[in-house]
Amino acid sequence: MSSQSSAFIELANQALDLAAGGERKSAIAALESVIAAQPNMVGARINLGALLCQTGEIDRAIDCLKTTLELAPKFPAAWNNYGHALLRSGAVEAAFQAFSKAIECDPQYISAHSNRILTTLYRETSQELRKSVYDDYRWAITQKVASIPAYQASPKAAKCIKIGFISPDFRQHSVAFFLESIFENLDKTQFELHLYADNEQNDRYSANFKRIACKWYECSQLSDPELTHFIRRHSLDMLFDLCGHFTHNRQAIIAARAAPIQCAWLGYPGITHTPNLDFYLADRIVLEKAELSAAQRKQVYALPEGFHCYSPPSEAPAINSAPCTQNAHFTFGCFNNLFKISPQIAGTWGQILRLCPKSQLILKSTGLDSKIVQKRILNWLQLAPDEQYRVHFLGRTPSFSEHLKSYNQIDLALDSYPYNGTTTTCEALWMGVPTISLHGSQIQSRVGASLLTQVGLQHFSVASPSNYIALAQQLYQSPEKVARLRSQLRARVQASSLIDPRKILDPLQKMFIQKLSIEPEI
Repeated sequence: MSSQSSAFIELANQALDLAAGGERKSAIAALESVIAAQPNMVGARINLGALLCQTGEIDRAIDCLKTTLELAPKFPAAWNNYGHALLRSGAVEAAFQAFSKAIECDPQYISAHSNRILTTLYRETSQELRKSVYDDYRWAITQKVASIPAYQASPKAAKCIKIGFISPDFRQHSVAFFLESIFENLDKTQFELHLYADNEQNDRYSANFKRIACKWYECSQLSDPELTHFIRRHSLDMLFDLCGHFTHNRQAIIAARAAPIQCAWLGYPGITHTPNLDFYLADRIVLEKAELSAAQRKQVYALPEGFHCYSPPSEAPAINSAPCTQNAHFTFGCFNNLFKISPQIAGTWGQILRLCPKSQLILKSTGLDSKIVQKRILNWLQLAPDEQYRVHFLGRTPSFSEHLKSYNQIDLALDSYPYNGTTTTCEALWMGVPTISLHGSQIQSRVGASLLTQVGLQHFSVASPSNYIALAQQLYQSPEKVARLRSQLRARVQASSLIDPRKILDPLQKMFIQKLSIEPEI
């Protein structure tokens, strides 16, 4: 290897260090310098595509990874990153195919399996397809953890029940917003809280979690086998996975079994199909009409009053008056992630706009500044060319407070389907924006119904597109009702189980004891 090539490899490694430190723009510039000098350096191109995707430059990421695949068509990481970029652009079906190509190149590539499972949540897919995808994943994850020694239960010595939670999102992240008050109010005399932070970066939210925890471990540098053994040494009574199949997940830890009882909650809306996952935490609304087998239904533990406890953000601005009382039009909006917008729900929104002629639609998500993405969504909406001006696309805002302020522009939030919003629904409600949701038979399509039931708006979640359209039209025709609800909504949320940790925590702590068959200390 020439000294020049070594220098470029070193520069590529420095770029990764910059990215790990949060300096993504500098990392991108460094990788672009490497590629300009060494166009065939596949690894640099793969990392550049990933970083461009993380910064919301989706079109550039897709172009970069297309070129990478021309150079290395058998490289699984290139297909995986390409699939991720396509997914972030909302091209879910194409992303599924890219992840499948990654798996063809490497059948044990767990990240691609997890990503392919994710795509099945964002679209209505057949039971046959889902079964095939899950079967492939279970085979691959079983192979991956085969070399890790089997779990051996250790005798219990501690008086406290040790509860562990593992997540890459103990930071400013949607998952964190549903954990702070639960962890803060956990009975530390009975339960010892162990947090396994798989974060790449820490922030003020991380510092607060570290303060709350009885034990805090930073474990992002540990391999799956290392982390499995590390957790096992702590002799936990129960371990919660808070990531599911999302980025930086540790499903291998669950598959290898790191604790005698293992549960999934919050970060992923559904059963992960990971071996050795014992149960999934949800609620009665999700469970009662979910399309689950008898065995899967037994895996779901249903809390009585919802399974989310939202911590309203301190950055939230004051709620303004309903825009429809100031403007000559009514404004619908959806701030859910782009990949949650399916052709089916976009077509439904298009029908709403046609039936509500003095209305507009604001869509907000990372990636919506892409003209390619905008054109795709406009096609799904099926609006006449001279009506497309009624649709407004907003991309990433510079700060979280600015993001929250954007809710002041909309009168009524339209939930996505089949993957409902979670954090965005809570944000909208806190900002005084009523939300209507379409619920289905999959867990991810019943979360909206669960959240709305928690705040006493269960009638705002409906079971059919026609009812969804009718409800949107009814509220469009009742601006006074929308304005009145807006003025009352934050107080309604404040008085609800959605932000009352005791409503979740009391049955949750009882569940800990029940699952472990341990009598509480007197």
